Amino acid sequence: MDLSPRLKQMLLLVLNSDFPMSVQNLAVHLQISKRTVFRELEGINSMMAAYNLKLETKSKRGIYLSGAQIDKDTLFKIVNTREFNDPRNIKERHNRLLLELLRQKEPSKIFYFSKLLGVSDGTINNDLDSLEEWLSQSNIRLVRKPGRGIYISCCEENYRKACMRYVHQNMKENISPLYNLVSHEIAGHVIEAIKQTQHKKLTDMTDFSYTSLIIFLSIMVHRVLMGRYISECGKVSESDKETDDYGFVLKTIDILHKRLNVAYPVAEADYLFTYIKGARLQHVVKVEPIEGYFDLQYMVYDMIHQYDPALAFELKNDKSFVDGLISHLKHAIVRLQNGHEIFNKFQQEILSSYPDIYTKTKSAASVLEKTLQCIVPDDEVGLLALHFCGASMRLKDNVQACRKANLGVVCASGIGFSMLLHSRLSYIFCDKVTLKCLSLSEFTQNAIAGLDFIISTVNLPLAPNKYLLVHPMLTDNDIANISDKIASLTLDTDLPAEY
Repeated sequence: MDLSPRLKQMLLLVLNSDFPMSVQNLAVHLQISKRTVFRELEGINSMMAAYNLKLETKSKRGIYLSGAQIDKDTLFKIVNTREFNDPRNIKERHNRLLLELLRQKEPSKIFYFSKLLGVSDGTINNDLDSLEEWLSQSNIRLVRKPGRGIYISCCEENYRKACMRYVHQNMKENISPLYNLVSHEIAGHVIEAIKQTQHKKLTDMTDFSYTSLIIFLSIMVHRVLMGRYISECGKVSESDKETDDYGFVLKTIDILHKRLNVAYPVAEADYLFTYIKGARLQHVVKVEPIEGYFDLQYMVYDMIHQYDPALAFELKNDKSFVDGLISHLKHAIVRLQNGHEIFNKFQQEILSSYPDIYTKTKSAASVLEKTLQCIVPDDEVGLLALHFCGASMRLKDNVQACRKANLGVVCASGIGFSMLLHSRLSYIFCDKVTLKCLSLSEFTQNAIAGLDFIISTVNLPLAPNKYLLVHPMLTDNDIANISDKIASLTLDTDLPAEY
């Protein structure tokens, strides 16, 4: 049963009263207006029918619940369940306060929030101060008016984006946070409508994009049912309306119209289209030119140079990297142009595992910001960093594959042994090494300066940490040690620290 905290408080007051309770008394107890009481009670009997109860009115006395006591007891147990667990948990308290602000229908007094969360009015004021930054990130203004109450002020588009942020930030394994804002029934209709389209777009999306679409569409339907519409949307061209994606939008909306008997204005269809067009896909797709912007390949090249000029040549020649980044940017640009926030559930792992790559990617993202005249959100930077990270790993593998170890060979057992040792090393390690034979008389610091290490049949006091002592006939154990040393060298290159 989808009951707001305020409605639960009203029902508790009615259930705990031995006599009908007037609307005026309810308003006084909850410190809200009579009008707010009436609004909260709209449609209450459709909910009460599930418990064989009915909210009735006695003339000049007030309202009461009629029905069997056992049904009243069942309802009491449900509405008396605390949704908020620990007032001392600041993070949980802030999250609950944010939820109340997002789903409120009327301004609420400080008393309402302090009563709900079990803390003082001063604590609520401090909590609201902390929430202002979060709200401002969604272009939402927190209004506190003495005598009227506390509420949020924003356009419909920003309100929906804030709801999306709330759901994604509280998601773990499922979309249960969505049900704090939208009824199970609405979400169920949305899920079934999406499935009913049987559209190819759904199989192309990543799992996370598919889940985000359910959340986006559920919030949209919920708001349309309340009569809250998007006032305007970014321009959708006539050619866009001929695309398969727009066809998917129209089919989805038509199914929802038949299920819920509610019409959707063109602006809502266009807004949904921009969201779907910006969805991340599972694979690289052919990229068509984006109207109004130069070739995406040149943008990628600019980003690569901004990322690291020293690696630009190698990165530009990594075709899978360039193609993947171009394909990603096609959808990222749509998101950025229309203000659709992306949610990267691996953001913290990327920041902690690849901090240097992330920092350089943030620099590369400045090309996007300059071109599109917008700010690239951190989660979007994190997704871009994955592409650069993959390219970096491939570059590292290529360097390891091509890197030759520069070895010196010192043998004091005669020319014959020296030639045999050189030949065996050349045969065994083939293209992994370059070899330079040195006699003991040639063994100086200048002579060994460019060598990675030395293979010697004698001790070398001048280079105690730079040689491997081997048998002149090169045993199996010697070969294994040399192989390990060469492998360790390929991991220690002149590449940047993130490698």
